[in-house]
Amino acid sequence: MGIGPVLNPDSYAVYINLARALRFEEEWMENGNCRNRTPEQEQWWLLDKSDPRHDAEHEKMAATSCMSCPVQWDCLAFAIREQQRGCIWGLRWVDRKELKKERDALDLIEQARQDKRPVDSIRGVIAERQALRRAKRTAA
Repeated sequence: MGIGPVLNPDSYAVYINLARALRFEEEWMENGNCRNRTPEQEQWWLLDKSDPRHDAEHEKMAATSCMSCPVQWDCLAFAIREQQRGCIWGLRWVDRKELKKERDALDLIEQARQDKRPVDSIRGVIAERQALRRAKRTAA
């Protein structure tokens, strides 16, 4: 279970302290765009889809910040490895859910990072693989 839903979204300090206590804090986290947010951003950053305050606009704002983040690949790999459900973590939850279905998800992330592709390029890779699997099932 991800730690996002249990947190007070008004305080990033709470998140960091909890992450450190749970040994989730990793060095790369210090360089994330989410590290230095405005008080306005605090209100939507840690919202999980189950939170009634969550909406598509908040998710879009968080995802936009992630797309320019210098540690987005580390963040995405962490979310897959630790099965994070809330927040963006480099990709929207719906996209991470699809990525997790791939047995080699962490290898896909690493290859895309080495190729210097944007994080959201993973969506295309997943869509291609799903189309190939559908085509094989249809042909069989």
